[in-house]
Amino acid sequence: MADAAPRPAPTPRTARVVHAVHELIVVGADNGKLEAHYRTLMNQLAYARLVRVTLAQPGRIHESDHEHHQVLDLIQAKDGNGAERMMREHVRRSHQALLAGWDAEEDIASPGTPPQGVGGTR
Repeated sequence: MADAAPRPAPTPRTARVVHAVHELIVVGADNGKLEAHYRTLMNQLAYARLVRVTLAQPGRIHESDHEHHQVLDLIQAKDGNGAERMMREHVRRSHQALLAGWDAEEDIASPGTPPQGVGGTR
């Protein structure tokens, strides 16, 4: 598609901004157990790489930004249930984008491998 608009590429700064939004939400929740679990998880993940792979998916940077704004708006409106639902949806969409990104990286790394479901499984 020659006339497709270029999509912004995630940068190390992007990963820091995403982390800062998540940090704001976790710390703002004033829930020690949540914060402890979050810190444990962040210490075990290659977080910057996960964000980079996820946000490299077409349109994901803008979708993720919109989802963050929705969560923060719901928190400001004191709609805890809505904020939780939106954050769960954000995590689900991010997970889908991450899996798609890993599949794309795998396809690039092994171009001779048939697509999933063709000639075997991965």
